[in-house]
Amino acid sequence: MGRKDERFYAKKGTKVMMIGNEAIVRGCLECGVSYIAQYPGTPTSDIGETFQSLLENDPMLKDWLVHHWSINEAVCISEAVGAAWTGVRALAPMKHVGVNVASDALSVIALNGPNPGALVLVVGSDPGSLGSHQEQNERFYGWMFHLPIIEPQTPQECKDWIKIAFQLSEEYDIPIYFRTSTRSAHSRGIVELGELSYGKPKGSFSRNVEKLCSLPPYAINNHIRIYERIEKIRSIVPKLKINSVLAGNKRGVFSDVGIITSGMPFGYSVEALHQLDCDEIAILKLGMVYPLNEAEILQFVKPRKKIIVIKNLNPFWKAILLKFYSKTKFQMFLSMVKIISPVMENILRD
Repeated sequence: MGRKDERFYAKKGTKVMMIGNEAIVRGCLECGVSYIAQYPGTPTSDIGETFQSLLENDPMLKDWLVHHWSINEAVCISEAVGAAWTGVRALAPMKHVGVNVASDALSVIALNGPNPGALVLVVGSDPGSLGSHQEQNERFYGWMFHLPIIEPQTPQECKDWIKIAFQLSEEYDIPIYFRTSTRSAHSRGIVELGELSYGKPKGSFSRNVEKLCSLPPYAINNHIRIYERIEKIRSIVPKLKINSVLAGNKRGVFSDVGIITSGMPFGYSVEALHQLDCDEIAILKLGMVYPLNEAEILQFVKPRKKIIVIKNLNPFWKAILLKFYSKTKFQMFLSMVKIISPVMENILRD
């Protein structure tokens, strides 16, 4: 038994240094997560390693916290939702290509919903293939299965927003797709801690054929229900306050150009604007990248003549934002290269 890592026991208000994955673990400890099932893969492996270390160094945690290494991601997500169906909060971390393996089970789990508990997938993407055989944009799974996608940038957001993800999952009976990247998972920053909250030591399963049986005639009813759930979440996105506007900070200067981005490209955008002395350009940073709240988007878009959408990998937002095209002018910029920042200046300069 080694030493306890005091960062995971420190009181509310304490500020500590953490990487994004560690912050996710701390966030789970603050919102009562009881079960974690995971197949390891970069950049999410150290989420499980951190939980394992905590359990080894503090056996008392085993009274209410379980971490299990699964044989693959399909088993991982099935284990996690099984725990959620007993009323506990469950976490399923995996890397981006792992969603391919989990997708068959996930397509049905999305329809069933995780209630009476909650289920959050932490999906670690890998733009640039820094530790993977490809860099697919797996966000499309969230869109296809109607799963809300939350995309943090900083370790503080990783900790705070994982708690929001569990609240949404529990309240709206829907799995939440919590998407990190190699950069956000392994970047280090100051995190202000919240109150610790122990999870349930034991769940209880109640048979519910209409909800949990995805065969006719129940499957179509669950399909209808997931559309209702995603629309409810769309309507409350502004209240979550995870989308924000970085206003142009040149006094007395308003630019008719705006940027919409999320995650790590937000940091690259700020850096490029500063280097180009274009700090008057405002940025809409989306924490909830799906579903988008139309009123919130248009509030940012309408005063501006040109909107530049900056993302990495394939154009996930293109189809979603096209319906706004008649109301403004969009310029889509999507990096297909390993590191986005060297090419940022060229597009913004143009």
